[in-house]
Amino acid sequence: MIRIPQFIIMPMLTLTMIVSRRLMKYSRLVLLSAVCLLAGCAEEPEFSSAPPIDVGLTDDESAPPPDTSAEEMVTRPDSQPAEDSTTETPLKDTLPSAEDEYPDVDFTASAETLVREYGEDRNAWKKKYNYKTGEISGTVSGYSSSFIQGHSGFSIKLEGGDEDVEVTLTEETPWVKYLPGSSLTVRGKAKTAGGLEVNKGLVVSSTDGDQLPKFTIQSLLEATASERFPDTPGLKRGDWMLLSGSILKRDDSYDENAILHLGNEDQNLQIWTAGGSSGNYDFRQCRNLKAGDEVTFLARYRSRDDESCIISPAFLMNPLPKLPLLPAKASRANADGLPFDHLIFSADLLGEWQNTDPRALERVVERNGSYAQTELTGEVKEIIPSEYDEDIVKIYVNNTAGADIQCWVKKKDLPPGFKQGSRFSARGALNIELQYAYLNEPEIYLH
Repeated sequence: MIRIPQFIIMPMLTLTMIVSRRLMKYSRLVLLSAVCLLAGCAEEPEFSSAPPIDVGLTDDESAPPPDTSAEEMVTRPDSQPAEDSTTETPLKDTLPSAEDEYPDVDFTASAETLVREYGEDRNAWKKKYNYKTGEISGTVSGYSSSFIQGHSGFSIKLEGGDEDVEVTLTEETPWVKYLPGSSLTVRGKAKTAGGLEVNKGLVVSSTDGDQLPKFTIQSLLEATASERFPDTPGLKRGDWMLLSGSILKRDDSYDENAILHLGNEDQNLQIWTAGGSSGNYDFRQCRNLKAGDEVTFLARYRSRDDESCIISPAFLMNPLPKLPLLPAKASRANADGLPFDHLIFSADLLGEWQNTDPRALERVVERNGSYAQTELTGEVKEIIPSEYDEDIVKIYVNNTAGADIQCWVKKKDLPPGFKQGSRFSARGALNIELQYAYLNEPEIYLH
């Protein structure tokens, strides 16, 4: 475009105005021409202005569609999820080493030292140890027979003299590797809350202790036959043993424990598997066992009377349930278009995990840093109102394992046409309980 200097433009404009007074009937046309001339001849700025906006008035069908990628990054409940740039990859679950997880420690102490100093001055103990990372060593005295609600770890006890130090380990089935009498060194966060605890413990090293006595059902019944209650020569109440036998029958009528009867009709004893007030953890481990199965338990002798010999608690050592396949992991966009790591579950896979070992699943999810984000795909089995909140509905999800899987969703967030039989995906926080798993207020997408 030809640029005309400003000193030429102004005289031209003046001349135009003079002529326009004489030619009033053509004034509108002349004035319009002058304005166009002035606009066309003005000097362009150094940077070009924003590109023109397509308002959709073109008849050219070959014109490219407007760019709506920014808008599509925000997913809506009535639309498919936004495109994700990261492909799904198989999850690799590896227990971190104690040194990697806790490279620096604030203190090193034995379990006996922690207990002794706690008894001498609790306030001084809190200042020295509470919520600090430590390396603690001791001898395994036993295990917690229950699992703290909201914590996925297994509690193992280290001898401390007047009381034990309870260590919550984050690995699966630690009772198989760390038997009573073993020497153990762990790293974790020390604290006191009604007792001395070490949370999220990871084992640095271990040394096997003396071998535990081994019993069959018959030999245990014979060894305890001469004593009515509570002790028998060589076996005292609270002693640990390895007990093997055949399952006669099972009793699942208790909410907090599974009771197995081992032996035969003439000679049998009751095994109370580890449960307690927080739920039947080992019941899940034992749920697939049936009459006739050969089993081995790490068990503690409780009592003997004329009618029965009671073992409680007991932890299944063999056969351990085979864990399902790990889910895939991918980067997914949330409702605001922000990428988050998600574990990708089909309803069938989540149901299989829930029925096999929900606590193992919880530890896998926590270790992979994706506890708050899970993607679940399945089919609506049933939709019922929540008994606690009239604005919430519970979506029960079909799965081949028959597990209780739910999504808790606000009614207003359900997409149009959502009903029984609908195929859908849900993205949100996965909560794992012993009896069921649920996603709390997830984003719902119809397929």
